[in-house]
Amino acid sequence: MNDYIAEITLDLNCERSCQTIMLTQFDKGKKIHLTVTANGEPYSVSGCSVVMKGVNSDGSRVAVDCDVEQDGTATAVTDDITFDVKGFAAARFVISDSQRTYNTQRFLIYVDDALDTDVTSDPDYSILNRLIREVQLIDERGGIIVDDELSTTSTHPVQNRVVNAALNTKAPISTAFTFDNTTVNVVYNANNPKIIYTNALVNGKNAFVLTTSNNYYQIALCADGTEYARELTAGGATTYKPWVLVNNENTVNKTSAITASNKTSTTLYPSIKAVVDYIAANYEALSNKLTSEAGIDEDSTDTEYPTAKAVFDFGVQIIDDVNEDITETNSNLSDLKAYIGYTSGDILGLHADFENKVFTRLGAAVGLSAGNDFNAYPMYGQRRRVVVDSNGVIDDSYSPENVEESDTNVDVMVYQPKFYYKVVPLKLEKQSGGLGYHIRKANYYISSTPHAGFKLHPLFYDENGNEIDYVLFSAYEASFMYWRAISPTAGTYEIFHDGVDTDTTIDTSAVLKSLPGVKPISGQYKTMNKLNMENCALRKSPNWHLDTIQSVSANQLLMAIEFGTFNTQNAIGMGVVLNSSVNSNNCSSLTGSTSALGNSTGMASETIYDVAGTETTFSSDGKVSVSYRGIENLWGNSWKHINGINLWGDGTMGSGQVYIADDFSFNESSHSGNYKSTGLTLANAGGYISAFGYGDKDYDWLFLPSETAGNSSLPVGDNYYCTSNLNGYRVVRLGGFWNYGANAGGFSLSCDSVPNTQHQSVGGRLLYVPTSTV
Repeated sequence: MNDYIAEITLDLNCERSCQTIMLTQFDKGKKIHLTVTANGEPYSVSGCSVVMKGVNSDGSRVAVDCDVEQDGTATAVTDDITFDVKGFAAARFVISDSQRTYNTQRFLIYVDDALDTDVTSDPDYSILNRLIREVQLIDERGGIIVDDELSTTSTHPVQNRVVNAALNTKAPISTAFTFDNTTVNVVYNANNPKIIYTNALVNGKNAFVLTTSNNYYQIALCADGTEYARELTAGGATTYKPWVLVNNENTVNKTSAITASNKTSTTLYPSIKAVVDYIAANYEALSNKLTSEAGIDEDSTDTEYPTAKAVFDFGVQIIDDVNEDITETNSNLSDLKAYIGYTSGDILGLHADFENKVFTRLGAAVGLSAGNDFNAYPMYGQRRRVVVDSNGVIDDSYSPENVEESDTNVDVMVYQPKFYYKVVPLKLEKQSGGLGYHIRKANYYISSTPHAGFKLHPLFYDENGNEIDYVLFSAYEASFMYWRAISPTAGTYEIFHDGVDTDTTIDTSAVLKSLPGVKPISGQYKTMNKLNMENCALRKSPNWHLDTIQSVSANQLLMAIEFGTFNTQNAIGMGVVLNSSVNSNNCSSLTGSTSALGNSTGMASETIYDVAGTETTFSSDGKVSVSYRGIENLWGNSWKHINGINLWGDGTMGSGQVYIADDFSFNESSHSGNYKSTGLTLANAGGYISAFGYGDKDYDWLFLPSETAGNSSLPVGDNYYCTSNLNGYRVVRLGGFWNYGANAGGFSLSCDSVPNTQHQSVGGRLLYVPTSTV
């Protein structure tokens, strides 16, 4: 004997229509055989636990543990109480392994009356079938075409049928019944056979009783939901036979509506719904009594009769709930894909297990090595050094390698195409005494094209919030160009050299430059705080800025995925971090020693160390400049100011809560207005970074330290400075300087300086953000 109820195939991506299977109340030992698919392809549940969970029509919940078969399918076996409630049950299968849990799409189970197994013979079956079809019409967005008002002019077929049916069954007032609301044990009444008892007693139960026009039959609806009927004894007697249940087919002939043709019948018994519909449609007073303006919810009772509008609103709410479930399922599926790992050929990823200090390539990055292997992907391969004028116009006829210190009318920049990203936190740990979480494990993804769940990196939005196709990074650390007057009417633009030049003024024509062979500017003589550096950038054109936190984070993400590690010093070289400090001098090395590398990544063969004009040439690691795909000295040589990020605390927020500017209006002492909270506080103690923080998901692109329990190698290898128990504001600087050693790197941060400060070890970089032409 084949004791399967149904063979059912359900998809993890909800790509199939809602399915319906049938069984009978109290069935025991019946089997539901499940085959799982993902995007229509077979999906094995071997090694998983599978549970069928559902909700019966009365709200009771069921759960059945399933057997996992050798072929990767599963079987649920019912017992006599699994589905003991007549009506529709909604169910789904929940599949779990040691790491994750996910659900199949929902399906419906129609539980038929144990004494009436042929639901298709019910006169209301066609309406039921149509309603099921309407539910199945839900499209991939969860929408369903319905009218917003229930009326006789409704274009929706189910609504129109309900309204017209109510109107068409209306009978003349001359057929009126007599009502009796006294509590009685119903007896034969020869004077008034058509009595409706609204508060009768039937077998000791309060009931609603209807007597036919010839007194021959009576039907009863009891408060507990049971239905009875009885008939007169034979031979014209005036007493009734005992009450019997209505659903006994041998005793009662049922009908689903009271109509003009059957309203005098003594052999047909209408359903309770038909009685209520008939009375409500024909008798205004009773209709008002039985109708409630109250909505339908879990507190509704059998004594409340909601209006048609309330019924419609309830249906709309159910549809909304289904839509939310569909949206949540799609979101969970997207997260599941990200958890397992993408296989699309243009998605590059990295699995970062900061807990165990293990980093694994994902997606198209599997099997690749840093460098040429990544050139096939536009965010890497199309990145290049370019020569631009003060308006950011690229001149491809001008070779970046040929630019010299004297070419003050141009800048050497790095063209960076836009890209999309996704961060999937796999394990988060709540910060103790701070806001947000520590990321213990996460997957990081980038792609040059949009995918479900991916976002355009925030670097690629202009001042109006419009998407842009590229930005320009500075190839070299910022230098300072000023007007040197030779006479009252003549002069020349020159590059300021800290230690050789000692003037402290910042004339109104001074700008920042990105040129080779020059001294990076610092705060040794000029007041090079963030505000003045931003102003010197803006003088070129409104699209120029001091480097931003979005720019820094974009480069950090690109490096981590290409190198497969967060230790950038191990990946490329130490950078200029082992030179000596001499008094209060700007001891940074001259720019441009990586010019010959072009767009490649690596170390310079030699770099010129400069102290107040005294030059020394070095060629060893730790004393020569490094370049990442055209950007020289992302870390080391000098600290770099970062715009658009502030830290603020009131003494109870660790080393400060992080605020990010959502435009290009910068203010070092703000944590409101355009500066938005990230929901994250930084680590309250300095040291080597062991975890990055995770706060508001809109800022999941940040790489900011939340814990400092690492070392100079793993899991990040970079150091972090802070002000513990911060009370006030702090600014953020990147990378380390000429004497920072192993503490430096692409993720190293100094977060202990107050706003508007300058220092001989701190400079910055330029950033050009074009304006969208849309």
